Amino acid sequence: MQPGTMRRAILLGLILAMGVGVVSWLVGANKTRSPIEEYLRQGERAGAAALARDIAQWSPTGADPGPAIQRLTAIGFSCAAPGGSSGDWMCTVRVPDRERRLTTMQAVLRAQNGVLAGVATSITVRNAQ
Repeated sequence: MQPGTMRRAILLGLILAMGVGVVSWLVGANKTRSPIEEYLRQGERAGAAALARDIAQWSPTGADPGPAIQRLTAIGFSCAAPGGSSGDWMCTVRVPDRERRLTTMQAVLRAQNGVLAGVATSITVRNAQ
């Protein structure tokens, strides 16, 4: 082996490793998260509280629940309407994760006479069967 070959090989290996690291850092930094992923990253309690806060901004108590329902369906929830002008809008989304768990997010919007009377939100995580 010629003198300096090992040193050049190590230097080339370090340069390649740094290049791979920079590329992965740049690609990973540009990934945007969906609103549902943002709620899930906060955990079960904090994520449910953040969802309730957002629903209160989209449709305050005493207002039409329509804007909140539209926003929830736009971010991935499935919503079921009450039978009349009073009742509960049930909005649910289920998200599987890498650890074979199933996360369920639920928002219940209580409507009375066509206006929003209250909101209850929850996030539950269960192991997949």
